[in-house]
Amino acid sequence: MQKDLDLETRLANTYAQQLKRAFPPVPERQEKKIKCQIGTSKEMSVSTGEFQGRRMKEKRGWIFLSRVKDTVTEDIIKQHIVQRLNLNSKEEVIVQNIETYHKVKDNKCFQIGVSFQFKDTVYENSFWPTGVLFSRYNFSLQPCSTGTNQNKTNFQLAVPSQGQP
Repeated sequence: MQKDLDLETRLANTYAQQLKRAFPPVPERQEKKIKCQIGTSKEMSVSTGEFQGRRMKEKRGWIFLSRVKDTVTEDIIKQHIVQRLNLNSKEEVIVQNIETYHKVKDNKCFQIGVSFQFKDTVYENSFWPTGVLFSRYNFSLQPCSTGTNQNKTNFQLAVPSQGQP
């Protein structure tokens, strides 16, 4: 009886191995990302009339500027960038002061946006004054603001009205 079970087990194992060899597992299909492209043609066909897409905003390079003296303002930084890049107006540059949590002397921070064509020039060390720290702006570190009191959780305490105990 024991020999019959051993023989059956061996036969079942060899049969399973034969099946594995005959039918190898099929690898899972990987999803291909669909590549989106944006049209760039300036021509308008007469038959389609005013067939146009949405206007795209100008692409910008964003920089995080830190370790700036407390006396420096947004206008001073704009002036510096406009002068160094030989731009026509200050409207081409966006400079915003970022509030810091740690009040340390001479540690002001700014978010700067310039036209994408000047990105490489602005990322050069020689573009900025000595001692100023700069890097690519990381939008994921920016705190989100909804304009309301931000609670860390969805739980809110019920405030009893004056008429109720």
